[in-house]
Amino acid sequence: MSRTRYVTAASKKKQPNRKHKGLVTVILIYHSFATRMKALGNIAMIMVNKTDRLVDKHLAMLDKTLDDYEVIISVGHESYKVQQYIYNKYKNLNIRCVENKDYQNSNTCESMRIAMNNTNNQQLLVINGSMLFETKLLQDMQMESLETVISNDSVNKMTDIGANVNEKTKLVEHISYGAIDKKWCEILYIPEENALNEMKKSLESREFNNKVLYEFMNAMIQKNLKISYNTSNSKVLRIQNMGANK
Repeated sequence: MSRTRYVTAASKKKQPNRKHKGLVTVILIYHSFATRMKALGNIAMIMVNKTDRLVDKHLAMLDKTLDDYEVIISVGHESYKVQQYIYNKYKNLNIRCVENKDYQNSNTCESMRIAMNNTNNQQLLVINGSMLFETKLLQDMQMESLETVISNDSVNKMTDIGANVNEKTKLVEHISYGAIDKKWCEILYIPEENALNEMKKSLESREFNNKVLYEFMNAMIQKNLKISYNTSNSKVLRIQNMGANK
């Protein structure tokens, strides 16, 4: 499945309120499965209502938010089943799948590295596929600089990864389990060539092979990358006990 392109041009819906300019490459990371739902397969295939799987919800929200975009789906567990599902259902979307064959011995950072290495575009939107959220969360993003999304603890008590932020500089200072007040939504917009190159360079190190996304974010902050944040009041649910989170 790796590096296989199997559909045609992206559909375009012109909406003047969309803020981004140029092609956006969206990386959806479906690394593994939710441990209590392993029988259902990769987390992308979990039914979130009577008609939609998690991947369907994500793709629908992207279509409502972005104009000129492509999608790279990075898959580990049961990658073939995800690919076949996407191939059959989304023939008119500019989308391709890449496979993390070593997903059992690696983590979400490795799946992100593989996806990043499959595009030359310098405007990326990275989304942890284990997050279920509302379309408004994406629409709330400024998409003007290196940016992530946080929410208030009062809205998303079920989201377990928090963010410490600087209210004066509007920058993220640290992300970790147990941080209170602000919750990290595991979405990152990267529109800067220098930042993207630094991230790709860091991901090539074996140090990150078995790390999760928030650990990578903290490492980038320590490298003095200035990651701004936008606050959304949208509800966010992180599918709990995902197998990749060791």
